[in-house]
Amino acid sequence: MNLQGQFNRTYLNYLASVILPAIATALVIPLIKNLMGDALYGRFSLLFNATMISSIALTGWLTQSINRFYPSESNKRQLLKKVVSYVFFMLLIVVLPFFFFANKIGNDYTLSMLMSVSFVCISIQLILFSIAQASFLSRNILFAESIRTISYFLFMALLLIFIPTEGVNVMFIAVIFAYLLAIFFLVTIIRKHFNNQGGEDKEIQQRPQLKKFILYGTPLSLWFVFSNLNTYIDKLFLVRYFNESIQGNYQALFDFISRGITLLVSPVLLTLMPLLSKEYEIKKERQVRVFLKKILGYMLLGWLIALLCYQTFAAKFLFLILHIPQNEDFHKCGLLIISTVFIWQLAMVVHKLLELKLKTEKMLFFVIISFLSQCAFYLSMKECSSILIFPFGCLLSSLVYLVLVSIPLFLSKRNAHPKTS
Repeated sequence: MNLQGQFNRTYLNYLASVILPAIATALVIPLIKNLMGDALYGRFSLLFNATMISSIALTGWLTQSINRFYPSESNKRQLLKKVVSYVFFMLLIVVLPFFFFANKIGNDYTLSMLMSVSFVCISIQLILFSIAQASFLSRNILFAESIRTISYFLFMALLLIFIPTEGVNVMFIAVIFAYLLAIFFLVTIIRKHFNNQGGEDKEIQQRPQLKKFILYGTPLSLWFVFSNLNTYIDKLFLVRYFNESIQGNYQALFDFISRGITLLVSPVLLTLMPLLSKEYEIKKERQVRVFLKKILGYMLLGWLIALLCYQTFAAKFLFLILHIPQNEDFHKCGLLIISTVFIWQLAMVVHKLLELKLKTEKMLFFVIISFLSQCAFYLSMKECSSILIFPFGCLLSSLVYLVLVSIPLFLSKRNAHPKTS
């Protein structure tokens, strides 16, 4: 099957996996925000995002290395054993420091314990997800993600209805419950996959494999930290310059739009890396470039459709169900958030060639520049009283990153085809 055919088949499986989570998100985010209130919802989002970023910082190097090297690895069973040992070793080292970090920002021992357990569960789920993804188990990932997302939102809503006084703690209990379900299911399908494959284990050397993973994955791990900070730092500045109620409304609007778009676009990114890695390893870079151009065209069309839908009918509906003030500033925030998410997703596709070329240090350098440009923008606009500076900062950061990752690829293409006299 050609690259387009493989992509279509795997993409449709991944797309099906996000339909139910997307519906659950659309139904439950408004309910949770209304049950918790603007300020409490904003507080939970800040704490949960801090936990998620910490998990990504810990596991990002390993998940990306799995996606890059696992599909072409001949000794998959032994490699999986090494990966499991890496994960448990890392968690033993960092779980206690994370507890103290959580207590510092949460200022509550019970909450810190729940955040620490969430941190462990999210880290394990991220690793298992990458193994299933690299094994092309897209149908099973469909079910696992549906279980995680739907159980998370539904369990959270039920707990908030019956135990409303423990809002933030209840939401972290729901996170733990949902991720444990996903872990159990992913472990089951990965074991079944290896049992069906059969074959004898072959010994692999730990140090060379670990060194290769670290050299490739560490810059990517840091890259994930800074890329997540790009959509986290705006909320911290907003809390500092405005009040928690405004931050909660902005957070709900950002979550609903960004998660909705990301859920629909993420199957593209999930499908691309394992397929492109296989094509690139057999020296088909030209086909990879042509295919990525097609994907970019589809995403630009999706961006236009999203903007038209928002302007014609979606904005009023969104503000109504989220109980957000229907004023011009929040309306413009929605437009800026839509553009930010799509520009960032375009950059995710463009930088796939840098990933394939193992130029992860360039990606890290570029995302740090984009993050610093966002911080500089907020600091320079601290006297501004408009909420619009925060989505503008996110938009600026995404645009800077897209431009930076496009430059080396454009230059490499020109060098590969020099003009002849």
